[in-house]
Amino acid sequence: MRLQPLSDQVVVITGASSGIGLTTARMAARAGAKVVMTARDEETLREEAQRIRDEGGEATFLAGDVADPETLSRVARHAVLTYGRIDTWVNNAGIGVYGLAEEVSLADMRRLFDVTFWGTVHGCLAALPRLKENGGVLINVGSVDSEISVPYHSAYAAAKHAVKGFTNALRMEVEKEGAPVAITLVKPAGIDTPFFEHAKNYMEGNPKPPPPAYAPDVVARTILRCAERPVRDIIVGGSGRVMVGLQKAFRRGTDRLFEATMFSGQQTDRPTRHDRAGALYSTGPFNGRERGQYDGMVRSTSLSTELAMRPAQSVLGIALLGIAAVGAASLMRGSSRRALVGYARRARELPRNMRVRAPEREPQAELQAWEPRERYVDYDERLPEMPPRTPELNF
Repeated sequence: MRLQPLSDQVVVITGASSGIGLTTARMAARAGAKVVMTARDEETLREEAQRIRDEGGEATFLAGDVADPETLSRVARHAVLTYGRIDTWVNNAGIGVYGLAEEVSLADMRRLFDVTFWGTVHGCLAALPRLKENGGVLINVGSVDSEISVPYHSAYAAAKHAVKGFTNALRMEVEKEGAPVAITLVKPAGIDTPFFEHAKNYMEGNPKPPPPAYAPDVVARTILRCAERPVRDIIVGGSGRVMVGLQKAFRRGTDRLFEATMFSGQQTDRPTRHDRAGALYSTGPFNGRERGQYDGMVRSTSLSTELAMRPAQSVLGIALLGIAAVGAASLMRGSSRRALVGYARRARELPRNMRVRAPEREPQAELQAWEPRERYVDYDERLPEMPPRTPELNF
């Protein structure tokens, strides 16, 4: 079984009313894909779907909250009824809360998990039965926060860590079953999208990504390449790779670095906006926009991400290791300097006769013909088994 080229695919995207989701939907439609969009803001979805059709593309939509499992069950049915199948499903929807862990209410933390983690779970369970029918790709959008944690992100980092854990376990189960579905985890670094305007804010200043930020196009291109040539997981943005590399090599030193830079580096010096609640519980005013209001440097490309999508993984790892070491040496002085020098030395001592080998087969070839051993449990049949929702807590 071979994956369809993007121009022949039916692509479902959650969180498609702004930011990465909207950029991915527009880019997929321009490439010829049939796009199914979902988010809470029905008006924006209708406008964007019509915009795509006016430009000669094909798009449809169904509005709803991914925190409700029935929403994504309906989206899957709508996609199949409209276009006959699903080839790629992108779980992109997510929401943020910026604040100290002791200050953020439990109700806000639960709502964040309902959207960011459970929304991904609901999407996976709705998509998998459809993807198994003809083969396809399931793409979950995690975050660099799936690998590290920074101040003000306690609930968000926990949710993205949970997305990573669920995705990795699900991948093994699907591979063991032999189902023709590839599962990819995409982990963006700081991206200039309305995410920061949509996030609920407990801080004094307005939320912002730590520099450098990347344009949402960088993530969208990565997602759509994975729709044709899936990889296991990928970090989008060189700054994210450096941060992850630093924390793995120098945990306490990186903690101190983040403590020194991330409290002020994630908020502007402007007064807090009036709408502190953002879009946590209702749709925000920044839908229909790909970019946010970040006024710092925004990178439109990421060389490390481009290279990571190629088959030079081993050599790339050495190169990125060196980049991380150089960056760390300039940021972390004092007691960690000797360790950084040793780290760089070990990188240089790796075997020099390593060669970049072309892959023996296309990634798609790994998806073999598959027949279910027994009838799968349809997603809709899971709904009666779910416990009733716990009333939201108010503080």
